Amino acid sequence: MIGNSAYQHVPALSNPGNDANSMAFALGRLGFKVFKVVDGDKLAMSRAIAQMQAHLKGQQAVGMLYYAGHGLQ
Repeated sequence: MIGNSAYQHVPALSNPGNDANSMAFALGRLGFKVFKVVDGDKLAMSRAIAQMQAHLKGQQAVGMLYYAGHGLQ
């Protein structure tokens, strides 16, 4: 779960952090392993994705990446 609401060069968003927290809570209650980043920089997001990949490696499993926020290049 990645939810980015705070940005340096574009207007802040009001909901992405809340959305990521809500999704993490709901999926955690269902027994899913959740890697959550709220208002993370590129390094924090990359680390969470790498942790998820390592957790799934060698398993018969499905991973889901949830992102809420601006999509900027």
